[in-house]
Amino acid sequence: MAKEKISKKDIDDIKNKIVESITKDIENKVSKKVIDSAVKTIKEKSSTELKDNFVFEVKNEVKNQIIKEEKRLLRHRTGKIIRRDIVILILLGIIGFMGYLMYKDDYVLIVKDKTVSSEIKEEKDESVKDLSWYKKHYSYLIDNMHLNLPCDNMNKYYLYNKDLKADEINDSIKLSLAYNLLEDNNKIAKKDLENAYRKLFNDSYNDASFQVDCKVYKLKNDFYEAKNSECLDISDYQLREEITNIYEENDNIIIETVMGVTSNNKLYNYHNLESSVSDIFDSIIDYKESLNSYKYTFNNSKQFISIEKES
Repeated sequence: MAKEKISKKDIDDIKNKIVESITKDIENKVSKKVIDSAVKTIKEKSSTELKDNFVFEVKNEVKNQIIKEEKRLLRHRTGKIIRRDIVILILLGIIGFMGYLMYKDDYVLIVKDKTVSSEIKEEKDESVKDLSWYKKHYSYLIDNMHLNLPCDNMNKYYLYNKDLKADEINDSIKLSLAYNLLEDNNKIAKKDLENAYRKLFNDSYNDASFQVDCKVYKLKNDFYEAKNSECLDISDYQLREEITNIYEENDNIIIETVMGVTSNNKLYNYHNLESSVSDIFDSIIDYKESLNSYKYTFNNSKQFISIEKES
């Protein structure tokens, strides 16, 4: 059998087909590779862009929230400051108004009302006139009736020897008592002594020399001038008088007392200084039965009327 002869054209066609096939296959592979690479690049680019966009948006959101919070805090702080300033302004207004009231005398009225209330309360407290109340208001009257004389001067006990009315007391003794209302001085104006006398006694004033301690006062040119005189004061006997009762009677003030004499903490009845009533004592009222009691009478002007010996 004779062999079939292949022409050059056929060979070229086959060659071309093979080249075309290879080329197409290469193109497909290259194209796929390029496409895959392009897709990958796009994905990566898209991912990066999404990430950047997300970060950018988050940053913007955080920034916006921070700005909003700052504004809220600023409004809150401003509100507190405003409220504080309003309170301060109100307080200043109240203070200013109170100051205005003070100068309008309303404040004085308030103080007066409080004072009146206190006085009313005090009056209520003092409505019960017991011995403590009377002592508080009238005990000084007895202090004015004590003669400031040396212990050895028997005139020290002048008022205690017998019952006496004001006009029966020696003028010299009465001036010595009036002196108790004045400040101690070696020179006293007659008018001052006379004024003191009229506060203590409700009778006529008479000039006379009088004694206080060891000083004798004599009138000279409308002044009582003191001169030291010799006086004995060698004993230590001291007159002691305590109030036992005070009450009102017939518009007069009655003060009852007990009187004794003390020396070296011993108690005596002044009529008997040789024998003590007690060698130890606290209050002479406890020994009232062994001592002398007296009743003083003063008028409603606190002037001395009389003294009576009770026992």
